[in-house]
Amino acid sequence: MKNLYILIIGMAMLIFAAGCASNASRSANAVLDIAEKVMDEHPDSALTLLSDTSIHYSSERQRALHALLLTQARHKNYIDETNDSLITTAVNYFDKHGDKPRLMKSLFYKSITNYNAKFYSSGITSAMMANKLAKETNNIYWEARVTEIIGHILSGNHSFDEAANYHNCSAKAYKNLGLEKAHLYSLLDMAKDLNNLHDYESALAITDSILKMSPNSEMSAYCYTIGSNALYYLGKIDKADLYCDSLKKYKNHLSSLDESHIAKIKLGKGNIDEASIALERALALAQNESDSINWRVGMLDLYEKENNYKKAYKNIQHILNHQNNVAKCIREQSAITAQRNFYHQEETKARLEATRHKYLLILGISFCIFIMMILILLFRYKNQKNYAMMQRRISHIHIAISQSDRIITMLKTKLDNEQEKGVLLQNLSKSLFSKQLSHLNMLINEFYETEDSNVARKAIFKNIQQKISKLTDSKNIAEILVDDKN
Repeated sequence: MKNLYILIIGMAMLIFAAGCASNASRSANAVLDIAEKVMDEHPDSALTLLSDTSIHYSSERQRALHALLLTQARHKNYIDETNDSLITTAVNYFDKHGDKPRLMKSLFYKSITNYNAKFYSSGITSAMMANKLAKETNNIYWEARVTEIIGHILSGNHSFDEAANYHNCSAKAYKNLGLEKAHLYSLLDMAKDLNNLHDYESALAITDSILKMSPNSEMSAYCYTIGSNALYYLGKIDKADLYCDSLKKYKNHLSSLDESHIAKIKLGKGNIDEASIALERALALAQNESDSINWRVGMLDLYEKENNYKKAYKNIQHILNHQNNVAKCIREQSAITAQRNFYHQEETKARLEATRHKYLLILGISFCIFIMMILILLFRYKNQKNYAMMQRRISHIHIAISQSDRIITMLKTKLDNEQEKGVLLQNLSKSLFSKQLSHLNMLINEFYETEDSNVARKAIFKNIQQKISKLTDSKNIAEILVDDKN
C-alpha cells in the first residue's frame, strides 16, 4: 500500500513536471527514483514510467540508470531481451564510476540477455563477474540470483554437472534467505540437470518431495514433467503414464519438450493416438533446434510403432541435420569453458596477488615497527647514558661545591684570624703611640728639664734606654698590651 501511494504521488509529480520545461532534469530523476522504489512490487508500473518517451534523460548517469531499470522492468514483466546494447551502456558507466552494487545488477541482466540470445560465452563471463561482485559486497540475495543464471547458462550449454552444482548453491542460498518459492524452483532446475546426467533416482526424489508440498500449477507441471521422464528411464512406465495424465491439468504451462516427453511415454504404453496428439502440440510449440530434435525423435518412435520405415529413414535424416545445427552452435560456444576457466584463473591470480600484497604490507609494517623499536631502544639507551653522565657531572659539581664551601669556611676563619691580628696590631699601635710613647716622652722631658745631679740624670737616661728596648722587643708586645689595658 505504501508503494502504491508512492506510485500515485510519483505520477502526479510527473504530470506536473511535464508542464515545466525548466524542471526536465528533476523530472527525470523523479522517474528513476520512483521506478527503482516500486520495481519489486509493481514492475508493470515501473515499466510504464520508464517507457515514457517524453522524459528526457540528459546526464550520462541518468541514461545509465534508465538503461539498467528499463532492462530490469522488462525482465520482471516476462519480456525476453536478446539485444545487450542497452544494458551495456549501464555496465560501462557503473564500471567506470566504481558503483559496485549497480554494476553487479547490470552484469546480471546482461548475462540474462545473452542467455536469452544463446550467447552463452558472453553470458557466462558477465555472470561470473557479477558473482564476484556479489561476494565482495556480501550480498547473499544477488549471489543466489547470479548462481541461478550461471546454472541456466551452463545447462543451456550442456554442462549439466556444473549446472547442477550451481543450481544447488542457489537453492541453499534462497533457503537461507527464507525465499521458499525460489528455493524450490532452484531444486527443480537441479533435478532437471540430474535427469540429463541420468541420475534419475535423485531427480525423482526431488520432484516427489516438492509435490508433497502442494505447489502451484506451474511448479506442479515442472515436477510432473521431470518426474515422468525419470520414471520412464527407470522402467516405471505405468507411473510415468499417470504423471502424464496429471500434466493434462497444466496444458498452459507445458512446452514443446514436455509434449515430446508425453508422446514418448504414451508410445511406451502403446497409446499411439494420444502420442500423435502430443506430437502435434509439440510441433506447434517448437521454438528452437532442441525442440525440433525432440519432436523428430518422437516422430521416429511413432513411425517405428507404425512400421513406416520410409518415413522413419527420412526423419532420421532430418534429425541428423538438426543435430548438425546444434553441434555447430555448440562449437561456436565451445570457448565458454576456456573463458570461464581463464576468468577463474585470473580471479585466482588476482586473489593470490592481493594476498601477497597484504602479506608484503604486513611484513613491511612489521619491519617498520621493528626498526622503530630499535630506534626507541637506542634513543632510550642514549638518554640513559646522557642521564648517567649528567648525574656524574652533577655529583662532581656537588663535590666541587662542597669543597668550595670548605675553602670558603677556611678562608673565612683565616680572615677572622687576620681581623683579630689587625685589631691586636691596631691596639698595639695605639699603645705604642699613646701611653708608652707619652711615658717615654715624659722621661725625655724630665731628663732635659731636671736640675738634679748627674747621677739622677744617668738614672733617667737608663730608664729611657730600658723603655726604648722594651718597646722595640717583640717579646714585650703582649706585656705592653696588658699594661695598656690596665
